[in-house]
Amino acid sequence: HTDFLSFYAGARLVGSEHLYSLNEVSALQKDFRALNEIKAFIRPPFYAILLWPLGRLPFRTAELIWQALLLGFTAGFIALWATGPLGVLMCCWFVPLWVSLIVGQDMPLMLFLAGLSTLLVRKGRPFWAGLVIALCIAKFHLLLLLPLLIIAKRFWRFAGGFVSGAAILAALSFASQGWDW
Repeated sequence: HTDFLSFYAGARLVGSEHLYSLNEVSALQKDFRALNEIKAFIRPPFYAILLWPLGRLPFRTAELIWQALLLGFTAGFIALWATGPLGVLMCCWFVPLWVSLIVGQDMPLMLFLAGLSTLLVRKGRPFWAGLVIALCIAKFHLLLLLPLLIIAKRFWRFAGGFVSGAAILAALSFASQGWDW
């Protein structure tokens, strides 16, 4: 019952015409999922490209590496955001973070990217911050209010980085899946 099932399917099927095929996803997942459960790949193709190396590995090995990456992203987020022992404690006791780790969700990656982007803004690197936050387009609903922030704060260089990153990710998606993905 892990979300990694969908990510693994995407990593295995990227570049084929079956990336979003429930039949193909079901066939890939049959040995690792509960009966009558299919975890469809719903992210943009660029995300499957980023996960492609995991798709070359056996499922259990890839899943262990995914969990290690999620723990690493969690530690990275804590290192970026927790300014003292209380901050570390608050991060460690944040139940939604633990739930996302248990079920293999990619929320720790998104937290790390958001934290890194914020750090880059604070360090005077808004273009790079925009490039980093563009990777969160994989979960676009997290960015719905971002245009309001950009306009309100006049983060034009950040916007340039974001648009550049989004264009690169869109190009990757179209290059791997064609015009009709």
